[in-house]
Amino acid sequence: MVERLLIAEDDPPLRLVGLALGAPLDARMRTAVSRFFLTDPDASLARLRAIGAGLGLADQVTPVVASGDPLETQVDGVHYLLVEGAEITDAVLARGADLRLVQKHGEDCRNIDLDAAGRRGIPVAPLTRWANSAVAEQTMLLLLAAVRRLLPSHAAAVKPTGDVPRGESSYNWPRLDGVQSLRGLTLGLIGLGEIGRDVARKARPFGMRLLYTQRRRLDPTLESSLAIEFRSLASLIADSDVVSLHVPLTPETRHMIGAAELARMRRGAILVNTSRGGLVDEAALIASLGSGHLGGAGLDVRAEEPPKHAEGLAHLPTVVLTPHVAAGSGTDLLRDVHAVLDNVARVRRGEPPAALV
Repeated sequence: MVERLLIAEDDPPLRLVGLALGAPLDARMRTAVSRFFLTDPDASLARLRAIGAGLGLADQVTPVVASGDPLETQVDGVHYLLVEGAEITDAVLARGADLRLVQKHGEDCRNIDLDAAGRRGIPVAPLTRWANSAVAEQTMLLLLAAVRRLLPSHAAAVKPTGDVPRGESSYNWPRLDGVQSLRGLTLGLIGLGEIGRDVARKARPFGMRLLYTQRRRLDPTLESSLAIEFRSLASLIADSDVVSLHVPLTPETRHMIGAAELARMRRGAILVNTSRGGLVDEAALIASLGSGHLGGAGLDVRAEEPPKHAEGLAHLPTVVLTPHVAAGSGTDLLRDVHAVLDNVARVRRGEPPAALV
């Protein structure tokens, strides 16, 4: 019997799973695949299809993308449900008599009624997304590069000036100022979703103090496990040596870091952004860096991509720029697709998924 997998949201990273199961490459997904992968779309499609075939799912599981209708009207006859942010309520699960797996595209399952799934014997599997881990790594890379003054250090090392005394050992012979240790610095995370939490876990071994802010405060037990303190946005900005952004770009968050917020940051503080460029008023950022109030910035994203004029930030020695590559070049997305479909293959064999809530 051919089974059905319902993709709950029309979102390109989720629809890659559908492509791996044989869904056609329409114009929208051709554009998305071209953006996600370095090879041409047809070659990338072949790599995706190989995942489904390799797991024995080709022609065995049919993918369907949900429409805008309520999900409870679409789950009849569905065996596997792939979801990211859509609400999976008891009403949805009640209509899914054939459901064998709810696969979360991410780790945070607050949008799924876990009690209802448990009562109905439907396993819920989270996914620690490889792409999210890559963004957290890039955040730490930019943080370290800015705090440790990597670019000025590199420039000084490859082109020594002639006025420096030479000897067997000459500590900091270029006389670079502002090189710091992460130990003892306060890292303020604006947004503590899956990526923000991964950054917190990666920053702890460096001996950093951790703060966070977001609309909904975490459970105290989770705060304790992460060794992180909740603050208001204003308090976090004022008390952090490094501020890192991990929220989506919405009308409410656009330019959430503007001239007023930058002025409230500690003198010499560093801003890191691996989320979306529009979160920051770029003109205000350039002014704050140029005046010396802000000590540096590590940016993977820009207000305009690619920027027509990079000079405003590029000439500043305290700024590290990367061209929106934090999520990698597609390899991590392929790993996510494989992890999702591996769970489907496990359940079809009568085995539990690799991870269970």
